[in-house]
Amino acid sequence: MPDPTPNKPQQPKPASPRQSGEMGIDPVMAELVKSSAQATSKTCQQCKAFLQPNAVICTTCGYNLQTGKTMGTQVVREKAPKAAKSPSAASNFENPLTAETPWVFFIVYLVLGIAPGVLLMNESTEQFGYVAAGIFSLASLVLAIFMLVVAFRESMAQGLAIIVCWLLSCLIVPAFYILYYIFFKTEDPRIKGGYAGLVLGYLITLFLAWDKLAALRQ
Repeated sequence: MPDPTPNKPQQPKPASPRQSGEMGIDPVMAELVKSSAQATSKTCQQCKAFLQPNAVICTTCGYNLQTGKTMGTQVVREKAPKAAKSPSAASNFENPLTAETPWVFFIVYLVLGIAPGVLLMNESTEQFGYVAAGIFSLASLVLAIFMLVVAFRESMAQGLAIIVCWLLSCLIVPAFYILYYIFFKTEDPRIKGGYAGLVLGYLITLFLAWDKLAALRQ
């Protein structure tokens, strides 16, 4: 006699890890996919940026996941290092009157020394020649004071010796000592360059306008 109770459909049993592997799904890979999905599912509540699993502060907007407050953020860009300049090149560019630039003093005093002779050669510019001669004399005084300052910086005795030689400059020996100090003894090349241009410019002016300068002295 047949059973009147209808047959119930049987529920499929969950596949065992071994059976899953046989069906082409590796249990280890399935666990990695699951953990990866959990890691990437963490986002910032404020800007929705993806965060690391152990992140506490969003680096995009500064939102603190624990306190619920937003912190100020600032992006700091590292500047590219500049090429280092040599000390002499940097000093020459920033200050052309350093000890490494005696040629500047030479050119300045050479131009100031030649200018009176060139202007005195022409009658139309003769008055300007006398003005240029006065400027050259004033510049010579400034250079002499600068030399005295350098001499005192080197030593007190050296500065006093320069003053004594100035007072006795009418004599030949003190005058020659000043020239010896300028061109051979001092360690500051600016003095050498300045006086080299001064002497050369003065000699050129004497050659160009000797008659006018002689008349001026009389």
